[in-house]
Amino acid sequence: MHRFLPRTAKTAAATSAPVHHAPFPSPEPAPKRALIEHTSGMNFNVHAIEEDSAGLDPLVLKRLRKGFKRGVRNLVSTAKQNEVVISKFNFERAWSNKKQRDNNNITEHTWTDGIPRMAVNADGVPLLIHLPGAIKEGSTSILLAQLIEFVDALGGKLPKCAGAEKERRGTHNDPTMASHILKSGRNFSAGLALISQLYLISYRVNTMLQYGDKPHFEACKKLRAEAEKRHKFLKVIGSDDPLVMEGREIMYNRQTPLHPDKSDHKRGWAVLVVVGPFTGGALHIPCLNLHMSYTNGKMIMIRGKVLPQEVEAFSNGQRICIAHFTPRSLWNSCGIVPP
Repeated sequence: MHRFLPRTAKTAAATSAPVHHAPFPSPEPAPKRALIEHTSGMNFNVHAIEEDSAGLDPLVLKRLRKGFKRGVRNLVSTAKQNEVVISKFNFERAWSNKKQRDNNNITEHTWTDGIPRMAVNADGVPLLIHLPGAIKEGSTSILLAQLIEFVDALGGKLPKCAGAEKERRGTHNDPTMASHILKSGRNFSAGLALISQLYLISYRVNTMLQYGDKPHFEACKKLRAEAEKRHKFLKVIGSDDPLVMEGREIMYNRQTPLHPDKSDHKRGWAVLVVVGPFTGGALHIPCLNLHMSYTNGKMIMIRGKVLPQEVEAFSNGQRICIAHFTPRSLWNSCGIVPP
C-alpha cells in the first residue's frame, strides 16, 4: 500500500536513473563528529552524530529538535510575510477536477532568489510554501550519504514502482509492509535502519506542517493514533519515527513528468525535500504559472493532488527527492476527513 519507505515501509522506490557511483562519486560517509547548522543561521557542534542516529544522546537530540523547530518555524513565518496571491486560481474548481477558466491569464512567477514564500488564492487558501535553505549543507551531506548507503545495503538494486504520477496498487486495502522490504532479512534491516536515520528530517517536516497548516497537522496526529490503534504493527514499525504524515517516497535521479499526486487526498499536503549536488531541476507548476528553485536543502509544502507539477531537466550530479504525504485511502479507512 502506498509509496516507498513510509513510517511503515509499505511500498517501492521510484527511479528513472541509477544511483551515481561514477563519474559522480558518493559523498564521504557521515562523520562521527559533525557540525549541524540550524536553519535559523546559528550553528553548534554536536558531539556524537552517529550513522545510527537513533543512538544520539537524549540531551543532544533535544537540542537538535529545538533548533530545527525554531529554524523551520522562522522560515515558515517569513514565507507567510512574503505571501503571493494568485487570484485567478480557483481552488474549488481544482478540487472538482475542473479546468481553470482563465489559466492563461495568470501572471508568471519565478522564485529563484532564495526568499521563502507562500502562495495563496484569492480567498487566502494556502496552495504551497517554498523554503530555500531549510536544510543546511552539513545536514544534507549526511542525509545524502545515508540514502546512498541504503541503496548499497540493498545490493545496489532499487525496486520499481508507479511513481507519484500514477495510481498505486492496493490503495484501498488495509496497510501492509512493502513486499520489497519483506523480501529478505537484509532488506528488512536496511529499511528499518533508514527509517530510524531519517527521524531528524521528520522533525523538520512536522514543523513545516505544524506552522504551515496547524489544523491539518493536528488531523495527521489524530490519524496516526487511530491507524496505530487499528493496525498494531504500525506502532511497532513507527516507534523510531516521529513523522505525523503516513508515508515517504524516495526518488533517486528521477525527472518526474507533469502529474497530480493521484493517491493523495484533495485536501492533503505533500512535503518535498531534495538533496544532492546537481544543476537545474526546477519545479514547474503550470496551473499557477510558477517556476521555483528545487535544489539541495530546499523544502516545499504543496497541495499535490490539485496542483499538477513537474521537475525540469537536471544534470551534473546526484539528485534525491523525498516526498512525505498521507494518502486518501488511510484517511478514508480511519473515517477521518482532513480540514
